[in-house]
Amino acid sequence: MDFGEWSGKAVEAARSAIPAEVREWLTEPGWIAVWVSVFTLFVVIIQIRIMRRQTRLMTRQDSTTKHQTGLMAKQLEIAERQAGIIEKQLALCPAPRIRLDTSKESARLTRVRVTVDNREGTKGLKDFEWSVWFPKSVIDGGAMVIEGRLIGMVSMTTIDDIDYIQFSSIHANPIFPTLESFVGEAKTVSEELKPFRKVYWRVVCNDGKFPESERGMIELRPAE
Repeated sequence: MDFGEWSGKAVEAARSAIPAEVREWLTEPGWIAVWVSVFTLFVVIIQIRIMRRQTRLMTRQDSTTKHQTGLMAKQLEIAERQAGIIEKQLALCPAPRIRLDTSKESARLTRVRVTVDNREGTKGLKDFEWSVWFPKSVIDGGAMVIEGRLIGMVSMTTIDDIDYIQFSSIHANPIFPTLESFVGEAKTVSEELKPFRKVYWRVVCNDGKFPESERGMIELRPAE
């Protein structure tokens, strides 16, 4: 039953409950206007109550929406922070390179210390493989001392028509950024280093191969 039908029945029931002489008195033009005003006021009061309920409901919905919006803003802020952290981590990278330091072993020999340098890196490296290639005629005895052990060559190759021997090893200890680590040494024939000889190197780790080209190159000269 809608409101109009209900109100009509209510008015009819009220009229039947009033005595005829009173009903005639109440149906005079002046009283009809009063009854219309009363009925209008009743309708307005009901409308006001409905509007108040709707307003409260909308207020609750608005509060819920604001809460959800605030929650989404916080989640977005967290996601942006995480993205920033990940970008910074991805930007970190080691920058290893081989450095050769020489000292005079004897009148005939020059001692060469092999160091992996990560001083320009922003990330440490660990469990990496380093390799050096010396001209075959340069290395005295055809071996290197690596981590206290005498290690022979891994392989032989030809570079620019010169026979080279390769030494390689896995270095387990980490080398943090701005640091370096001594990894091995060799004895070289000083006379064979004049005026200089090319020595090649490479470092392979989880972050890639260094240098990006096939090999890096160092000019090795006899110690004075």
